[in-house]
Amino acid sequence: MKNIRSFLQKRMADRKYFVRNQVLVIILSFLLLYLFIVIPATFLVAKKKAEEFRSVRDRIAEQITMAVQVYEETEQYTAKKMEMERQIRYREILSLYLNLADGDDQKVSAAIYDETGEFVAKSQTLIGEYPSLLNGAGGYRRCSYPAADYLNEEEIDTLATYMDFIADDIRNKKEPFYLQIFIKTRGEQLDARLAAIQVRTTDDNNIIWGWENKDLPGETEGEWTELAGETTNTAVNLFPYITNDQNIWRDWEQNEFLHNFPSRIETMVRLTEYNEKIQEEQPGGQEETENSSVHRREQFTIPLSDGNPSYYLLVADESHPWLAAMREMTALYLISLLFLLLCGSLVIWFFVNTWKKQAALEEVRLNFTNAAAHELKTPLGIIRAFAENLKENTVEEKRDYYLERIIGQTEEMDSLAAEMIDLSRLDSNRLILKNEEVSFAALIEAQLEKLQFVIREKEIQVYQETKEDFTIKGDAGYLEKAVWNILSNAVSYNVLKGTIWITVASDGCTVVNTGSVLTQEQLEHAFDMFYRGDESRNSGGKLQQKHAGLGLYLTRKILHKHHLQICMENTENGVKVAITK
Repeated sequence: MKNIRSFLQKRMADRKYFVRNQVLVIILSFLLLYLFIVIPATFLVAKKKAEEFRSVRDRIAEQITMAVQVYEETEQYTAKKMEMERQIRYREILSLYLNLADGDDQKVSAAIYDETGEFVAKSQTLIGEYPSLLNGAGGYRRCSYPAADYLNEEEIDTLATYMDFIADDIRNKKEPFYLQIFIKTRGEQLDARLAAIQVRTTDDNNIIWGWENKDLPGETEGEWTELAGETTNTAVNLFPYITNDQNIWRDWEQNEFLHNFPSRIETMVRLTEYNEKIQEEQPGGQEETENSSVHRREQFTIPLSDGNPSYYLLVADESHPWLAAMREMTALYLISLLFLLLCGSLVIWFFVNTWKKQAALEEVRLNFTNAAAHELKTPLGIIRAFAENLKENTVEEKRDYYLERIIGQTEEMDSLAAEMIDLSRLDSNRLILKNEEVSFAALIEAQLEKLQFVIREKEIQVYQETKEDFTIKGDAGYLEKAVWNILSNAVSYNVLKGTIWITVASDGCTVVNTGSVLTQEQLEHAFDMFYRGDESRNSGGKLQQKHAGLGLYLTRKILHKHHLQICMENTENGVKVAITK
């Protein structure tokens, strides 16, 4: 028996270890399933985003090309084209159209080169009005100025903060702030300098931030004319991506890849149409991927009419197709994660619940083995003792006494073995109960007939009342055992000349017997396996040796198999047992 107990205990420990491992396997399986779903889906969306980013880059190049062509073909400036004018207008065009990219997952910058491949202008942060007004005849000029040529980094960042406010106000159709720019000009050379910047409130015209150019030449160094401040909020268009967010503009401004354009490009191939483009073949100019970012530079031609030589456009593009895909699929990630968590939780719950049932069954088997070993130990010891006495003592009178005792102990062991077999069958999943009409009134009547000898011996009065028969569909053989155990206990634990009241109704039946009431502990454990309570309650009789502590446990098992409930409680005169649906 000891070896069996050790085996069952080791088996339960192994099962716990197995369950822990299986739960981890289930979790990892669902995690792999989740990754198997989201990674390919993200890859497909990222591929689509990369195509969209290429389309945006091409569109920016197309818009810049068209703007340059319109500028070069404008008759107003055909006779008097100046390199400074061209540079001013080109840098405005290059900065303006960058906002076609969203800024979050794609940032673009561009540079223009002349027909020889020399650098002309590039995208940069500008201060001023767009479009510029160039009027050489009157000496009046309104244009944009590179912020880095006038302001330091801290001043540019402060101005960007107000530009961000102004951009938000424009989107919300509220403009509590406005920007005012002052310039100084001189001569017919159209020399113009940025003189001051002011951010004012719309309501009371108060200055909330200002900057003044302290490096302007004095009045004695030529005739300088300070023009009235131009009020403009369109200057935000010349702060690339500031309309999205100040942090996006700052990332673009500090991105070396987007600003480090070569001073000259090699024009090995001359293209005659814009739609034909070649990838720049310079070190670092090819497409690169780093930290999920795609860096790419492409070269386009800007064909000009009237026999003018072509210009070249170099577009730098930094995009994050994977980040864009993940941002777009956030809802899908959450929904699929919640769904898989739900499914995984249900699978784990089902698995653990099944294991708990098996563990509970193993625990019952372990307890059953321990209790059975204890129960069998006593009669086996008695049999051994009487057998040894028989061997040593051959007196005829003693021999009969020893044999009766041995037979009595074997009968008790036989009864215990029969009950253990019944319990084993009830715990088996292969047990199939019969489905027949069973009358509890008839069962009680039959079991009382079997107990008549003991009832008469103890002079017990039995009162039976059947208000209405209590019938169910079930196995009559097993239900007979359950009724027998209840009635035999009522007789066995009754007092001499006691009473038993039996009531049968349509919803159940009750059995009340006189005798000692039970303690709370006895009531709580009355249906436990091998629990006998207080043996002194047994008033004697031939049923005394039959109770091994399995009767009520077996009874509850049988009734539960038939979807019936059993309970025990004290009454004024004794103990009451009730069976209900």
